[in-house]
Amino acid sequence: MRFPALLINLKVYKEGLDSRIAHIAKEVANETGVEIILCPSHILLKEISQIIPTFAQSIDPVGEGAYTGAITAGFVKHAGALGTLISHSEKCMPMDNIKTCIDECKSVGLLSCVCVANESEAEEIVRMRPDIILIEPPQLVGGNVSVSTAEPELVRNSIDTVKHISSEIKVLCGAGVKDQNDVKRSLELGADGVAVSSGIVKAPNVEKAIYDIVDGFSQRHAK
Repeated sequence: MRFPALLINLKVYKEGLDSRIAHIAKEVANETGVEIILCPSHILLKEISQIIPTFAQSIDPVGEGAYTGAITAGFVKHAGALGTLISHSEKCMPMDNIKTCIDECKSVGLLSCVCVANESEAEEIVRMRPDIILIEPPQLVGGNVSVSTAEPELVRNSIDTVKHISSEIKVLCGAGVKDQNDVKRSLELGADGVAVSSGIVKAPNVEKAIYDIVDGFSQRHAK
């Protein structure tokens, strides 16, 4: 996975229940060179992974075994995903379960992207050594004001906290990201990319919305 990166969470919006957005995102990624990762529904993970790089929307804190209905890191890896979100604000986990999920990801070679609400959570999570931390204050998720605008100090302090402990862990900025200005502010605050959901998935013109977000990466080269 290259950075800076754009993570698009399709959630279970009806607009994301087929491969249309995946094909559009793939075209934009090919044209611009920006790394775009999709988080589709679990039932579409294998299909979408054949079109564009994917993360699962979640996994459960269990390994292989008698866990009816569980989504495991190993099965997500087998479906072709690069990684998974862990403890999104809409599917929160206690800290011990987050640690188990991170460890399960490491055991199968799956990237772990843990969502945090604030600086204190970022400080606790970074010591578990995930691959990516996603700053997403839950009160701003799905809103019209981005976290980089509403809470710039939270973003800056969280990133500083993470990078002070481990410069290898990447930090994405999410919640309310809607356009290139939100992206530029996030990158200026030190983020390694952004995560977007409804700003793209629910947009009247998905292609235009993705291009607008990607324009925020400007001339920064992937690293």
